[in-house]
Amino acid sequence: MIPRTRRWTVTAVAVVASAGLLSGCSGAAVGGSTGGSASGIIDTGNCPQGFDTMGITDDTVKIGQSAAFSGSAASPIPLGFAAYVAMKNSEGGFEFGDGKRRKVELTALDDGYEPARARSNVDKLVNGDKVFAIASMYGTPTNLAAREVNAEACTPNVYSNTSNDELGNPAYPWTLAPVGPPSSEDAMASVKFIVGKNPNAKIAVLYQNDDFGKLLLAAFKDQLKTTGATLAAEQTFSPSDSAVSAQITTIAGSGATDFVMFAGAGTYQLQALESIAQSNWKPETKYLTGFQSSYLDQLSPAAAQNVFFSIWAKNPNDPDAVARDQGLQTFLEWYKKQPGAAALNPAFGTYGWTSGQLLDLTFKAMKTPTRTALIDATRHLTYTGPSLMHEGITWSMDWPHNPYGMVKEYVMGYDPGGAAGRKFKEMTLIDLTGQITYRKYS
Repeated sequence: MIPRTRRWTVTAVAVVASAGLLSGCSGAAVGGSTGGSASGIIDTGNCPQGFDTMGITDDTVKIGQSAAFSGSAASPIPLGFAAYVAMKNSEGGFEFGDGKRRKVELTALDDGYEPARARSNVDKLVNGDKVFAIASMYGTPTNLAAREVNAEACTPNVYSNTSNDELGNPAYPWTLAPVGPPSSEDAMASVKFIVGKNPNAKIAVLYQNDDFGKLLLAAFKDQLKTTGATLAAEQTFSPSDSAVSAQITTIAGSGATDFVMFAGAGTYQLQALESIAQSNWKPETKYLTGFQSSYLDQLSPAAAQNVFFSIWAKNPNDPDAVARDQGLQTFLEWYKKQPGAAALNPAFGTYGWTSGQLLDLTFKAMKTPTRTALIDATRHLTYTGPSLMHEGITWSMDWPHNPYGMVKEYVMGYDPGGAAGRKFKEMTLIDLTGQITYRKYS
């Protein structure tokens, strides 16, 4: 059993008081990364007294995290973040822009992927433990439930592990920089990928009938308008439905050449793919956003044919990739040391590790050890590697014009006949740089 509260020790450095407004804390160049000056202004007039230097000393910096360590949603993501922190602490701490090294005191609380618990956890971390920042917080509903707490306390929540576009909302400047492409990017990528193979594609869409599904559908349709492809059919399902076979039957009779599905739960994705396999419909491409490669071995060979999905992180379960990549070897070395790691697939642990690396680079780009300097450096961080991101995928954020640091991804096909750990093929880089901005879809 993973404990409900975890505390890792890492240590921190000197403090500089902030002005009432953040506007010009510039970041220094860091290896393959750069931090620029702020183009936006964040109002700190209503922030608590002493907020800017809270949680940081000359030796330590307090970082908080709320994530699912228990229950069906227990994730390896927070273990990946803890692994990166442990590695850096073992090296004497994180280097900051003021030239000092600080160890991170990481307090991670279990929220079981429950929004109310996540909000309570963040309230404790921010107002009780007085952490400097929240980082690598896992999940969309949990992050959204807690962002008002971050805003009221003027505590940064950075490099969360969720793909929801709402994490780029400029109305919440203390919550920013979700790791991974936003959901709308994945929906737009599905169009670019399919049209790249068939410019005159007739695409059928099955989407979850809620704000998440509608957001992706709107992004999909916006991208579709720029092509010669058409929407052949459109079906919905509710997260409370027991099956989606009826929707697939309708779609199969539409004459569609390709299939795209927007769903938040793997159960419905697997059902849809098996229903297609049992029909006479043979779509050229079956593209599923938010799909997890771990689901693939649950499919029949027929259902797994022509399945495509997006990825951005390297695969620690691929022995060939691990053998040639020192970064993956280092990740696995430290990940396996974390309590509970043996019970969880390390694949998504790379997401948490990436959050840790981006936070590391941001610390280096900060001119002063303050929360406002952290926000500014996060807003304008550019990094090209090396990392656990696939080659060609970079991090570049220019808030508020580009509130998402990652707008590239690879589309990967599945080869059901491949050997274990090697069942993948046909990686295609999709680049939507300059095309993604925050929009509240409705």
